Amino acid sequence: MTENKDITILVVDDEPDLREIISLEFEMLGWKTLMAENGRQAYDLIKTNKINVVISDIRMPGGDGVELVDRLREASFEVPVVLFISGFADITREEAYAKGVEAIFSKPFDRKVLVRTVKQYLIPLQERWSKTPEKGPSPTEIQFQFESIEEAEKKDFFSMGRGGFFLHLDKNFPKQEDLVRFSFSFHQGIVKSLVGVGRVLWTRESVLDGLITGVGVEFLFIEALQSTGVLAYINTLKPKAFIPLGKIAA
Repeated sequence: MTENKDITILVVDDEPDLREIISLEFEMLGWKTLMAENGRQAYDLIKTNKINVVISDIRMPGGDGVELVDRLREASFEVPVVLFISGFADITREEAYAKGVEAIFSKPFDRKVLVRTVKQYLIPLQERWSKTPEKGPSPTEIQFQFESIEEAEKKDFFSMGRGGFFLHLDKNFPKQEDLVRFSFSFHQGIVKSLVGVGRVLWTRESVLDGLITGVGVEFLFIEALQSTGVLAYINTLKPKAFIPLGKIAA
């Protein structure tokens, strides 16, 4: 899909110079770009245009990025990939991913990395998950058995989003950006097993804001026979979160 020129990027920022700079990066690929100075303008453009990716600042007068994402997740139309760029800590990484944001960049950012990330998220999920990660340090091994995904969610152990999962841990926490090799088995349900490699997007080692401890992991690779079941689960439940936030501690 990334070779297709029929792609539209919407850049949302109240700084005109930054909007132009980001837009130019994608126009050089032959892609179409639209621009908005706040979240409300952006929402109106998304309703009337086929937008593939939204790159949005968070703090903007006239409608911020968080408000935009919240409105998109309640919309009835197809929601584009959303990336946040911000120079402020207006929202935690956990909260952003739980709202459905696919990636977060802090200002200043590397424009080449931004373009590479956008290309990555335009690849269809099953194709994206079929690529074995490049060799590097040995990933942390995580193995669990559950009755079903639904039962694991009820017991606050595990929950799946559109792009990965939350897993409750109380010790041996991997670090943010670590790779993990996961192996989950489920006795019942659409997904019988889930084996692959993921990247840790965030780690919560103590109860914070009432939320239980655990990690948020993005899927990088899923073994071929299982990715179909994962997609079926996602398409059936249509989770809004890219990575779930986790449950309130008892």
